[in-house]
Amino acid sequence: MSVFNEYHSKIRTPDEAVKSVKTGDWVDLGFCNGFPVLLEEALSKRKEELDDIKLRGYLLLNPLKTVETDPTGETFTYYSWFMSSYERKLWKRDLCHFSPMLFRNLPEYYTRYLNVNVAMFAVTPMDRHGYFNFSINCASAKAVLERADIVILEINENLPLVY
Repeated sequence: MSVFNEYHSKIRTPDEAVKSVKTGDWVDLGFCNGFPVLLEEALSKRKEELDDIKLRGYLLLNPLKTVETDPTGETFTYYSWFMSSYERKLWKRDLCHFSPMLFRNLPEYYTRYLNVNVAMFAVTPMDRHGYFNFSINCASAKAVLERADIVILEINENLPLVY
């Protein structure tokens, strides 16, 4: 099977893709403009059927539907490595936990210490060689994806290629 046939056989809607998230999972998200907006929104719809979902991310620009639809934190708990102004507002509402660290150490934290059950990232469309580009997520995405049990990619044609 060619890489393109394999790719097409794996295409799912966001609602179908997030069904792989199970109670108790650690879910890592892309950051900034590489945040998987559609996948995170689909995950928020599963609030009633899941429990104890821990989300990790940083420098978010968009509201987290998972956290905003669960203001008591019964299902979703969000942990941020580096806080944007939105995340600081979540922290003031007690909807975000801050995990301070040196940015250069983030990939090593994943490699040496952290478990990732599901990683959800926005990436560029697959190129003619069968590769996706992490775009602005290139700082820590490789380490996160190597630790992940399940990887879900949201294709975003508006993301720039970053070499």
